[in-house]
Amino acid sequence: MAEPSKAQVTSDLTGRTALVTGASRGIGRAIALRLGRAGATVACVARNVEKLEEVAQAIRDAGGEASVHQCDVCDSAQVQQTVDAVSEKWGGIDILVNNAGITRDTLLLRMSDDDWGDVISSNLRSVFLFTRAVAQVMVRAKRGRIINISSISGLMGNPGQANYSASKAGVIGFTQTVAKELGSKRRPITVNAICPGFIRSDMTDILAEAGGDAFHDVVKQRIPLQRLGEPEEVADAALFLASDSAAYITGQVITIDGPSAKPRPIATADGPIRSVPQADSRRTVVASVLERVTDIVAEQLGVDKEKITADTSFVNDLGADSLDTVELVMELEEEFDINIPDDAAEKIQTVGQAVEFIEANSGS
Repeated sequence: MAEPSKAQVTSDLTGRTALVTGASRGIGRAIALRLGRAGATVACVARNVEKLEEVAQAIRDAGGEASVHQCDVCDSAQVQQTVDAVSEKWGGIDILVNNAGITRDTLLLRMSDDDWGDVISSNLRSVFLFTRAVAQVMVRAKRGRIINISSISGLMGNPGQANYSASKAGVIGFTQTVAKELGSKRRPITVNAICPGFIRSDMTDILAEAGGDAFHDVVKQRIPLQRLGEPEEVADAALFLASDSAAYITGQVITIDGPSAKPRPIATADGPIRSVPQADSRRTVVASVLERVTDIVAEQLGVDKEKITADTSFVNDLGADSLDTVELVMELEEEFDINIPDDAAEKIQTVGQAVEFIEANSGS
């Protein structure tokens, strides 16, 4: 039996080439920069060439080497062309980081075919395409590191993310399968997945600004460390998995989440609550609509009708979750024989707002 390696823990990637998808921003950008600082030559892949050039230049400014490759990661031909170009330019590919991905968050009952298909294609198909193409290079070289960026949503699901959670769960299954296919004594190729939790990004900055104190309260409730993760913290894990120190780690799923509790949707207001019109000529109609809406809300949420007013919030006052609000909208559409578009439905946060929309769009 061979003796375990006595090599010290090291993160020196000098002489190796890393291909990072989705390298133009967020976690992908942080990983590209981190691998570059560790000595790797980095092939930065994404659609936004301008942003990629900024990342590549930052790597060069730090003394490293980098190249930029524009690619639709869902297109098989473009993926193969990109892998061929990187391999030819730098003499091979030692590290692959599949990070590219998108979100199209919405509840299942509102999810379109495109919402589903686009996310599955960007988040899962792209991982398959790049891994298949790069694996051919690694198998010939008899070495390699493949690191797939999944998500804690792929481990436990998250309301409003049926498409995203399915894609990230698929990445985990794909990772564990390919690790068994590619790994051997003669061909020590490792394949691992990283599942980030709530990591600071442009999107979380927007949520924080919109949600204010409520956003930070949710962070404290969900995450024992009571803060968001940083992209660089995910990048550090990727660096370790890419290094010689992780030579005996494969088929693993590493969570970087704080650790997060069970994910719950974060509700934020879309704008100021508007008062119910009080024009005398319409007061009787408003009262009638208000009474009917109140009856539906009380029945659907199982609450005392006497506690419901025009200013009552479905989420904050009555404890409704995302699916509850969808069911309420469906009941209102049936009761008043109207269509409530998704964008309008998302803005109906209170009983009064429901009444106002119905009054403006039906003859009830």
